[in-house]
Amino acid sequence: MICIHLKGGLGNQMFQYAAGRALADHIKTDLYLDLTTYQTDKIRKFELLDFNIRAEIADENILKGWPIKYKKINKIFQKLGLRSKYHFELSYNFDPNYFNLKVPVMLDGFYQSEKYFLKYKESIFNDFTLIDPLDPENLNTLNKIKRSESVMIHVRRGDYVNNPINLQIHGICDIDYYKKGIELILNKIKNPSFFVFSDDINWCKSNFRYLNNVSYIENNENEPSKDIYLMSHCKHFIIANSSFSWWGAWLGNSYTKLVISPKKWFVDLHPIFSFMLNLVKFIYVKENGLEEAIYRGTDYWVFEGSRSWHSCKRA
Repeated sequence: MICIHLKGGLGNQMFQYAAGRALADHIKTDLYLDLTTYQTDKIRKFELLDFNIRAEIADENILKGWPIKYKKINKIFQKLGLRSKYHFELSYNFDPNYFNLKVPVMLDGFYQSEKYFLKYKESIFNDFTLIDPLDPENLNTLNKIKRSESVMIHVRRGDYVNNPINLQIHGICDIDYYKKGIELILNKIKNPSFFVFSDDINWCKSNFRYLNNVSYIENNENEPSKDIYLMSHCKHFIIANSSFSWWGAWLGNSYTKLVISPKKWFVDLHPIFSFMLNLVKFIYVKENGLEEAIYRGTDYWVFEGSRSWHSCKRA
């Protein structure tokens, strides 16, 4: 049995589920979701039930196997290389021993690396399809996306701007980043149609008013899974430093897609740290070979190629 402690918004939940599902498929065991975080989280909520996920919700009987009072000692055990019923994400890097974990195990981390689930990507694609059909308004948008040379623009502001802690950690992609990305799209794609997704549509309307053929998607405020689904049907992507837009691009089914991604997903903590992190990211993209960064701007990457792509978020 595998249980994963979910936390964060939809993008984070998708990473955690995908990592847990891949491990469960690898070991051939059941997957359970620990939702206790959302009993006290007043901002986020569990949002995976709109998808065709293959997991059960962990009840009290399941969670008895991982008493909270033993959580800290299990973290110490893991750091010492001893057997632990928990697996904590101790760094941003992929854990090469992940698929050697013994069950039962509780997964506790964000697991934001494609390496955790790339081997099982086809089943993950299927898991993140919607259960219910789209309503007429979203179906109309989907048809427009499919009929055009559609380009998704995702702008995340919201909690990045309004929460001082998030702003200090993540920063935001400014208008210059988006203008450079749009310019690249206009130079490479004939007759693009832009579809803008954001938690601050008014900011987008003000800053993208110079664009032709632009649609603002603003009817899914309480149903982010529908936005992810619409995003994934676009042919090209300008993403933010957000796990939400990462998934929109990763699930995209165009084999000729362009993905423009910010180089920096976190505010600089130290010049040396930033340099080493970006160096590792570029080497990672080049060596994995699914596609290469075909252009490196001062603050963005451009990817071109297959359905699956290696984001620069975490190496």
